[in-house]
Amino acid sequence: IRSRPTPVGLQTRLRWALEVAETLLLLHTTPDVSLYHGDVRPTNVALHQAKGGGRLEAFLLDLGVSMHNHPHGMTDPLRGNSACVAPEMEEGECAFDGAADVWSWAVLLFALLSWTVPDGGRAER
Repeated sequence: IRSRPTPVGLQTRLRWALEVAETLLLLHTTPDVSLYHGDVRPTNVALHQAKGGGRLEAFLLDLGVSMHNHPHGMTDPLRGNSACVAPEMEEGECAFDGAADVWSWAVLLFALLSWTVPDGGRAER
């Protein structure tokens, strides 16, 4: 979701956010999958329209930096786009887990509602 070529209603944008949240829930909780995405951001969401001109649906892309769930979390280096990464992950203060995806999803929600990605003051650093 990079730009908005045509006006998109609030209800549609909230549905897109919910579709991404449902995907994350499946990734985090499906026993044989149990992945953390690690790079949830607007440019990793694609919109697809079904044949026949159906509604646009949001799909989460790029599982390239995803990690399998581990009982103690993951301690890999920072992943994802810094504007969308949870602050504690950016500062290396905790193991990577599903909570970081939830933070990034909230940034995505903000972007869908405002058409901007917050930098959280990080641009000054």
